[in-house]
Amino acid sequence: MKLQNVGIAIGVIGACFSIPKSAYEAWQTMVTRSKVQVYPGPQVTVAYQPKGHLLTCSCPIVVLNSGNAGEIIHTLRAHLGVPGDPSKAHEFDANDIALKESDKEIPEVLLVDQGTSRTLVCEVKATLSEPLQADDIHKLLTADETSRELVMELVGSKKSYQVPFHFDFSTAAEKIVFDKAKDIQLLTNGLR
Repeated sequence: MKLQNVGIAIGVIGACFSIPKSAYEAWQTMVTRSKVQVYPGPQVTVAYQPKGHLLTCSCPIVVLNSGNAGEIIHTLRAHLGVPGDPSKAHEFDANDIALKESDKEIPEVLLVDQGTSRTLVCEVKATLSEPLQADDIHKLLTADETSRELVMELVGSKKSYQVPFHFDFSTAAEKIVFDKAKDIQLLTNGLR
């Protein structure tokens, strides 16, 4: 008899857990919503072309939608600055920012379908003024502090998604980018 009572108790406890779980699952299928997450890649690439005075910062991101509805990204924003100091930041114009997938630029609207993952590259371009030492972005990159952040923001129809990239822009990196005009890949977010 005691074994039968234990079996009944286990059955009652199991039913208590399965009913709320199935009700929750039913609710999840009835309510449609996107569940978008954006993850930063491992590096920021900084390049400077002296001929056109063009500075390019590019960084990979992964956009994942594990929800049961799509999301539309309609606006891109970005700023480059010193972490924790809003006075030392440069906001980029929307025309300076692009998203690319497989080296093809994505048009103005990015659709993130339900249950999909996309690997993209965010690219920010700015034309620096001459003389270079007087340009605000150049001053920002070559200031005494080496810690920098490039924050990409993808604005969707339901929510805004910020992706911060923290990296060190040392004197050696400055010389490679501005003096030698070579691309440099800088590890981000504490990676070494």
